[in-house]
Amino acid sequence: MRKREFVDQLDADRNGSVDRRELLTFLDPKGQGQAKVESNHLISLADEDEDGFLSFSEVKRHAQTFLDSKWVSPERSFHWDL
Repeated sequence: MRKREFVDQLDADRNGSVDRRELLTFLDPKGQGQAKVESNHLISLADEDEDGFLSFSEVKRHAQTFLDSKWVSPERSFHWDL
C-alpha cells in the first residue's frame, strides 16, 4: 500500500525515486497532491451529516476552518505559530 501511495503521489516520472523537483511539487501547499489531501481533510472536518458533501450551512459554520486552510493561508503550513 505505501509503495502505491509513493508512486501515485510523489514519483511523478515513475522512475522509482523522488528527485528534488518532485518533492517540492508534492509539498507545495497549492499543488495537486496537497490539494487532494487538504480537500479531503476539510470535508472530513466540516461534513457534519457525513453525506460526503458540504452544504452552505456546514461551510458557513466551519468558515474559520476554511480560512485557516493551506489554500487560503499557505504560510501556516510552514509557520504553525502564525
